[in-house]
Amino acid sequence: MKRLLIFLSTLLLLLCGCEADKPEAPTTGQITFDEVAALQPGESAQIEVGPELREYFFRLARLEDWYHIPEFTKPEDLPTDPLAYWFMLMAEGRTGWDKYGNLTGPSPWLHRDYLYLPDYNYYFDIFGIDEAGRFHFAEEGIYTSVSKEHLEAWVQQHFGPVPLQHAMYNPNEAWRNKNYYFDGQDYYFTCMEGLSTALTGWQLDALQAVNIDGRIVYTAEVRLYCLHEYGYAAYDEDVSFEENMSWYAHSVNGYTENKPVYEAYGRQMIQNEITLDEAARQMVIAGDTEGFPWRERLRIQFFIEEQTGEPFYLQVEKLSLEE
Repeated sequence: MKRLLIFLSTLLLLLCGCEADKPEAPTTGQITFDEVAALQPGESAQIEVGPELREYFFRLARLEDWYHIPEFTKPEDLPTDPLAYWFMLMAEGRTGWDKYGNLTGPSPWLHRDYLYLPDYNYYFDIFGIDEAGRFHFAEEGIYTSVSKEHLEAWVQQHFGPVPLQHAMYNPNEAWRNKNYYFDGQDYYFTCMEGLSTALTGWQLDALQAVNIDGRIVYTAEVRLYCLHEYGYAAYDEDVSFEENMSWYAHSVNGYTENKPVYEAYGRQMIQNEITLDEAARQMVIAGDTEGFPWRERLRIQFFIEEQTGEPFYLQVEKLSLEE
């Protein structure tokens, strides 16, 4: 993930390498991303959004798991519940996804050993997520565990010194933290719910850059869609393509969220030439998303830490879909 996230900061360093070739930095209107490095302290500009930036932010938002990003307007508003950061933490280390959108890549929280916790299985199962993104039970010799200190360090690296409220697992309030088990020192992954990002994606609508004391801060406006992958009729080799398309259209009608993608890529999808996830991604990159089932819209302000290549979040605000 760091190789992905260092894209912005590396590009800016390259662009700063030649003072004579820098264009004059505008303070209003639109600029290209290549001109961001020319902004002087205090100057800001809107960045022209095209396919390259839409593709980059689709990847950034998925690998950083903006689906679960906490909302806040100032640091003191950040939630202190560890669950608010749990799924973003679980996505750490992911470098890509398979054709169905399931995140892949080595997790820094993966352990390969047999786990023994007193009575934990009475309440829930402990899972592990391997390098291929597959789930395993702890009984199979693989599990996901994060120490309290690592969790705090991760949150501080991305959001600042949040005073997290660690609480031992209480079986009488299992609904509060069913996504993990905390034994007082370590957190264990207990629920697959929320980790599946196969049918969600983000479209970049607008991007602003401002130079604050020599640091480029970005403000991105993005919107989230959610699709349904299942419910399609299977392709039948014994009937005509037209009949298959008819059955396929019938199955899609039950999931109106999928119609824009089906109308654009239905033929390729039913012939297994492209998946629903990849078809939707290509439409987002092209900006061809009229009629998409948008679920929410966010404004996210962040900068890239030069030392780590990781984003540091300054503000996350929910916007109206109608704006």
